[in-house]
Amino acid sequence: MKKQLKCYIYTRVSTSMQVDGYSLDAQKDKLHKYADYQDMIIAGEYSDEGKSGKSVEGRPQFQQMLQDIESGKDNIDFVLVFKLSRFGRNAADILKSLQLLEDFGIDLVSVEEAIDSSTQGGRLTLAILSAVAEMERENITVQFMAGKMQKVLEGGWTGGAVPYGYKNVNHELVLVPPEAEVIRMIYELYQQENMSASAVAYELNKSNLVRISGKGEQKPFTYEFVSRVLDNPFYCGRVYYNRRTNKKDRDGKTIKQDEDNIIMAEGKHEIIVSPEVWDSVHAKRTKIAGRYKRVDDGGHVHLLSGIVKCPICGKGLTGMISRTKNLKGDGYYKPIYYYKCRYNTRQNGKTCPFDQSLNQEIIDGLVMKILQKLQTYREFQDALQAALGHQGNLEKTEKRLQDLRKELREAELTKDRLGEKLDGLNPLGKDYDRKYEETSDKLDSIYDRIGDLEMDVISTKKKLEALKQKADSTVQIMTFMENLPLMYEEMSEEERKEMFQAFVDDIELFSEDRTDGKIIKSISFKFPMVFDGKPLAKNTKPEDMVSFRLDCTDIDIELPGKGNIIMKKQADGSQKVIVRKGTYAAIKAYILEKHDVKVPTLYIAQIKRKYGLEIGKAYNKPEKNKNHVPKCTKEKELLIMEALKFYDLMEQDVEYREDAV
Repeated sequence: MKKQLKCYIYTRVSTSMQVDGYSLDAQKDKLHKYADYQDMIIAGEYSDEGKSGKSVEGRPQFQQMLQDIESGKDNIDFVLVFKLSRFGRNAADILKSLQLLEDFGIDLVSVEEAIDSSTQGGRLTLAILSAVAEMERENITVQFMAGKMQKVLEGGWTGGAVPYGYKNVNHELVLVPPEAEVIRMIYELYQQENMSASAVAYELNKSNLVRISGKGEQKPFTYEFVSRVLDNPFYCGRVYYNRRTNKKDRDGKTIKQDEDNIIMAEGKHEIIVSPEVWDSVHAKRTKIAGRYKRVDDGGHVHLLSGIVKCPICGKGLTGMISRTKNLKGDGYYKPIYYYKCRYNTRQNGKTCPFDQSLNQEIIDGLVMKILQKLQTYREFQDALQAALGHQGNLEKTEKRLQDLRKELREAELTKDRLGEKLDGLNPLGKDYDRKYEETSDKLDSIYDRIGDLEMDVISTKKKLEALKQKADSTVQIMTFMENLPLMYEEMSEEERKEMFQAFVDDIELFSEDRTDGKIIKSISFKFPMVFDGKPLAKNTKPEDMVSFRLDCTDIDIELPGKGNIIMKKQADGSQKVIVRKGTYAAIKAYILEKHDVKVPTLYIAQIKRKYGLEIGKAYNKPEKNKNHVPKCTKEKELLIMEALKFYDLMEQDVEYREDAV
């Protein structure tokens, strides 16, 4: 008896507007009829609605189907699609998916086009058609871009996200008066002396103004939003085409578009600010960007950016750099790297009040120290044992496989005996028809049993292999952990970041200063159970991970005195973490130690008063009968500002002001 074939069917429509004959129901109907005609069992159905065919990425059902194929979930023989264009329209992706199917012994059938990859002609046709489909898509893209360029030249809106301050009415942009007034306010505020983008956002939020997102949500004004508004020439009536490029350099940074390739035209929409105002603002933005341009930081990588979570809002902290120009020379002072919540009060209204700047060297060092000692912690050992299961599961599965193989051998012998018996029947003998029918029925039954046993053997072998891999993972993970310190020293910064991203889900911090100086509350770890000798593994399923959260409250980690944290030796010889305070003495010591420059307390008080900081005692009050009070120089003012930011007494985005102290 011939084994019945199994298949998956996949359907897709690229838009919600379904054309007759291409709708999901129409596709499914034809695929079902084809499967019935070929006597195939449909083991699974997958459908993506409203998904583009440009790439297989972003099609969740398609991706799920490929995952099920890789896992051997249903042991199918074919994948049925209505047309090749439903399978995808990018040749590289199609051929990649076809290769995956081929690796698992699965063929693709395009029912409408009568293409079957199980035949040589079908495989050749698929390769040709996929290439033609991609050429077609590229032609459509060219036509689309040409249409956009023409619309720009005519001063029209090319589509995409509608700029804040406007709304789309019949494909034309019209003003939203309340929003337009906010845009004008942003430009007016920024034009004022000593106003920065973050300061503008702060003033808007302080005025209790809110903005409504495209989803109807109330959001505060942020530094990023204000910057986008200030940098958008659309508000002064200029429409650009081809300003951006998708090309990236070797470091992954977007390559700026050549100005000769940028097309500008006067828009037909109503402007919000005059071209003169926009040019004035743009000149100020350019000047500030040049003054505070980030210099090369030597390839520094913010290892835990996004992984360290804000203890208040829960968002990932962002890696930042503070670097001050050396006014004595052409270079810069040594940079300070830190993690900070981008959604703090200053920039984003009252969304998140957590405004601490956490020294990267301290946080990275703490996490690495914990990771190096991870195998000694009970939480890690328990999680590893729970994920791998009991040794008895491996032994039980091995016994099951042996029994199945024995039963399969016996079934094969029975099949051979029945075949011989059937061949030996005398057609002229008494009761031939009855005996032939009985033997044939038994033979059909044993063929079915053999088929079932073969499937059971395959699935049990896969289960056994998985269990063995899990068992091997114990040794591999422990070996990796033992060698981690040495490996860490040999890793590049990018490799270290990849390692942290692979093994650490999130890092929870204490929201308030503790008397014991502890910063990290807990760390959630994840380890792939199969390494294949490599420390990193991507796209590993949750069930194949050793996952657990480590409580760091009672973990003592010793670090040298760095950043705004020092280690103090106690009377009993133990080490205690002490948070350094930004006192006048500490600020003076910081500047002297780092820059070999002495600054008087008077200057510090002057700078704190200038930028609206609490100064405590009035150090800058002149003595009686003293006609002259010395003023802080620009050079020392910048050094004092650096120290104030270091001790979190001043916001990191505060810029130097030219006004007198």
